[in-house]
Amino acid sequence: MALNNRSKNKVRLSPQLKLGVGRGYSKNNLLKYVGFVFLFASLALVIWTVNVVLHRSSGQGSQTAQNNSQANPQVLGAADTKNPFVNYTVKKGDTVFNLAQQFNINWSTLATINDLAAPFTLKPGQVLKIPNQ
Repeated sequence: MALNNRSKNKVRLSPQLKLGVGRGYSKNNLLKYVGFVFLFASLALVIWTVNVVLHRSSGQGSQTAQNNSQANPQVLGAADTKNPFVNYTVKKGDTVFNLAQQFNINWSTLATINDLAAPFTLKPGQVLKIPNQ
């Protein structure tokens, strides 16, 4: 009869409670699996990035860019490196502000390049240096 008393007093756990007790999948195990997946994904991203960088630096990816640059060499900020300025002869009615708008540059840049001082008056026939664009 002692055996029957033990079976009557046995506690049975629901499936939700079993997850946190014993050898079931707990939250800690789930975090371990998510961590491993994240680790492998990060490693794959690093390997892919290194391959892309090495591929570009080896010259295989930049051959097209080199061919295009040889056909049309470009220097940022200067269209003609031999003569960076264009001479402009001032006409009657021209102002520093109007010329700056016409040549798409800042008026203070135009005044600085040509050593103009306030009040920035221009005389007809005066030659100004305009940055070549």
